[in-house]
Amino acid sequence: MTLQKRLEAHFGVSLPHTIVRKNMASATRLAKRLAPLLQAGDVVALCGELGTGKTWLVGRICQALEVMPQLYFEVKTGIIRH
Repeated sequence: MTLQKRLEAHFGVSLPHTIVRKNMASATRLAKRLAPLLQAGDVVALCGELGTGKTWLVGRICQALEVMPQLYFEVKTGIIRH
């Protein structure tokens, strides 16, 4: 079963889906619910503004999985001339 199907079955929503967490405690609960659904080879993309807690969430997921995170970041920067 694909990650998308596992997530849709577990959370009861179709993906892509926006999840908003208001505090660290709720994000930690999300990480603990998400971690057991992940399997080797799964890819998860997190999108959001700078400072919204994407890296922090990945850290909590890795903590729940008891693995050391190896994080790779792709930063997109736009330059506007006028």
